[in-house]
Amino acid sequence: MVRRMTPSMRGDATAMCELLGRRLADQGAPHPIAGAVALAARGHLGLDREDFAGLVGIEVSDLSEAEAGMVPFGRLPRELDWILEDIDGLDLLGLAAAARDARCGTVAVACQHEQPCSDA
Repeated sequence: MVRRMTPSMRGDATAMCELLGRRLADQGAPHPIAGAVALAARGHLGLDREDFAGLVGIEVSDLSEAEAGMVPFGRLPRELDWILEDIDGLDLLGLAAAARDARCGTVAVACQHEQPCSDA
């Protein structure tokens, strides 16, 4: 049974995503913060994977990949945007920057990749 996020759980959604991201990273996910953000979107509504995918209009397999941290932050399904915007305390820009920095191994200003780090 999936529960809707309580106010105390929503108190610091960014910290929750960082914690989930660390867990996904420990499991070897290539894009753990993005996975955590996808999980936060579904957790915000308190739906199981099938119901959530149906509501937002994406395939369950695409949602599963995103939640597992297999999809870069910049390529998360846009259908999640309206839900993410509704989560109080979720700093998407900060999380995107953290994902980019983790991938690049440095802060964006000093990133030495030949290609821009836009898909973090």
